[in-house]
Amino acid sequence: MDRWINLFDRGLFVFLCLMLAFATFSIAGTEICFTLALLLFLSKKTGQRILKSEWKVFPSSALNLPVLCFLLASFLSTVFSIEPTKSLFVFIGKTLEYALIYFLLLEVLKAKAGGRRFEIVLTVLIGFYALSVLDGIFQHFQGVDFFRQRPLVNGYLTAAFKYYNDFGSYLILFLPLNLGLLFLKRSYFSIHFFLSLSLAMLAGLCLALTYSRGAWIGFICAFSLFFIGGFFYLTTSTNQKILFLLSVIALILLVFFLSPLSMKERAISIFHLESAGRLGKEGLWYEAMRLVKNKFLLGYGLGVYMDLSKGTYAHNCYLQMLAETGVVGIASFLWILHRLFTGGARIFRKSKDPLLLGILTGIIGFLIHSVFDTNLYSLQLSVLFWAMLALAIVRMEMVLEERRI
Repeated sequence: MDRWINLFDRGLFVFLCLMLAFATFSIAGTEICFTLALLLFLSKKTGQRILKSEWKVFPSSALNLPVLCFLLASFLSTVFSIEPTKSLFVFIGKTLEYALIYFLLLEVLKAKAGGRRFEIVLTVLIGFYALSVLDGIFQHFQGVDFFRQRPLVNGYLTAAFKYYNDFGSYLILFLPLNLGLLFLKRSYFSIHFFLSLSLAMLAGLCLALTYSRGAWIGFICAFSLFFIGGFFYLTTSTNQKILFLLSVIALILLVFFLSPLSMKERAISIFHLESAGRLGKEGLWYEAMRLVKNKFLLGYGLGVYMDLSKGTYAHNCYLQMLAETGVVGIASFLWILHRLFTGGARIFRKSKDPLLLGILTGIIGFLIHSVFDTNLYSLQLSVLFWAMLALAIVRMEMVLEERRI
């Protein structure tokens, strides 16, 4: 029976890796791999229950309690929904699925071979991130991407994603991790450093060519936090700090002078309130806040917002979450983030781990972009977001164990 349990465990890990790979270009592939991974997980747990009388379903982590509270809040919102049947389908098919992705990744990454498996998952994520960046460059020159043959949208890059904002969100999530890889090995003349730097520069170019203003804001915030962490904790000598500072200044000047006029005008338009009218008092945010007032505690129910707002998203994930799950739902979600970032900041300050800094700042940039877009309501992006939560927790525990902080 032990042999079967080990086989189920390995199969679970393989299908989770495939799920993360498919998340960059195929919703169907992502869903199929998740379903197979869940079946293997249930088979493994059934075997452990029969053979070893083990009752523990998921490994422990700092986020278990807030994640379970978020699920409970979402379920209560479903029970009291104005459309219970629709909300139940959304709860099972999306909210529960995303939380299970977090727990399933913990299951495989906190196993005995967890360190090796973490490296494999990281390789899969970075590998397909690199392919997506190349896909974006290919789309810029050929007019269509090579994964799905998707055309440019109004001249903006989308790669294999449906919308350019989604591609921007994806890049925000992984570009800081890419920057963290630059500091993983201290030699600035290694092939590792050259490849990581080249990939980061190409990814930055793709991010610029998405023309997604919300993504630009998210990345600027993420990059600023990465710069602060890198300057004070990753550079050890005065010469390194000066080199790091000059490199960042040179990069900013390079971007400013080489950016085409259309890109500069797009960036300047961020500060023009009239260009963001759909997000203003008369727009979508105002509509979301109006709805929130009527059902403040538990919201209207999962998945019903678009029925109430004439078929449009709020283009602010937190306002939409507040409208659908109420203050109980949004508070439990913010508790997840509070636990993650307070623990992560404390461990980073002591460990000075560049990968942890990259993961955390990428998540922050993604969440900031979610103020302006629908990131948390995109299946592909939500899968990757919850996967990154799991990676952040596992990396924190690895650092604690390796360095005994």
